[in-house]
Amino acid sequence: MEYELGDNRIVLEAYIPRLGSIRVRLASWRDREKLVRFFENLSETSISLRFLSYTKDFRSIVDRMISSSESALGIIAEYRDRIVGVGELYRLGRDKCEAAITVSEDYRGLCIGTTLLYTLLLIAHSRGVKEIVGYIHASNTPMFSILDRLGGRRTLSYSDVVAGYLLVDSAIEKAREILVSKGVKLSVKLPR
Repeated sequence: MEYELGDNRIVLEAYIPRLGSIRVRLASWRDREKLVRFFENLSETSISLRFLSYTKDFRSIVDRMISSSESALGIIAEYRDRIVGVGELYRLGRDKCEAAITVSEDYRGLCIGTTLLYTLLLIAHSRGVKEIVGYIHASNTPMFSILDRLGGRRTLSYSDVVAGYLLVDSAIEKAREILVSKGVKLSVKLPR
């Protein structure tokens, strides 16, 4: 039986040394209210860093992310049944996607963002995507750190926003190496 990484029955389990086990899986309609609460519980600063402006209209953002279309998907990282991180992928063309990652303030610095990005890279690769772009607020130092460690490049600067680009194939291996070096153990659970 064949599976695509965007299949919502596939779960990536990650053991993170300073935290324990998290699950990363495709977001679905049953997660809608939990996702809205996740974004509502972010600080104003975190909201501005993620959305590049302050917003409170999370329902339309979540609906697009979980629409089950070929052009958008969302993944969630769960710790003890609580959403602690969200990754988003939006198709921009045949071989290019926009990616976004958000990690709850209480869970930053634990490799959850890198685990989410690694998962998005695997999904993008399985769908023929060659390059991912992320629009990053100029003050988002942690995201620039991830971009730099994965061999990304920065271009386009609109006042406080920088476009960061990753080549999917090379970034997958670098992300895996970072996770392994931090002691993160990954396993994939396939449906039976």
